[in-house]
Amino acid sequence: MELTKSQEDYLEAVYVLSLKKENVRVKHIAEYLDVKNPSVLKAVKILKKKDLVEHHRYGFVKITEKGKNIAKKIYDKHIKIKDFFSTILRIPDEIAEEDACHLEHTIHKITFDRMTKFLEFIKNCPKGEPLEKFSYYLKHGERPND
Repeated sequence: MELTKSQEDYLEAVYVLSLKKENVRVKHIAEYLDVKNPSVLKAVKILKKKDLVEHHRYGFVKITEKGKNIAKKIYDKHIKIKDFFSTILRIPDEIAEEDACHLEHTIHKITFDRMTKFLEFIKNCPKGEPLEKFSYYLKHGERPND
């Protein structure tokens, strides 16, 4: 199913909020995404037509199973990209979060798969040696003496 970046953002927001709250309202989504309620209502209406959420006027927004499956994939991608930026590249969390939010929609599958494999590889290296050396290089601008 084709979704725009914006639709993916709204669907992901409903999913993430539903993990934290039993009842998700339009105002919660607006606060989460820092948008106005009318924007949320417009997006929810579109997602409802695609059978990704359920919503009754002035009621809760509930993600459907179909919506949950799509949103989970988007959110998992977001988390892995953020983890790559934070863990491997040592990007501050706030920036890693923002960049992951943008990249999750456009990253090529091959690139994402390689990032994920590289992250797994580095995390399973003994003593995290490559990351320690990279951290030294970031701090001092030169390779550490081995």
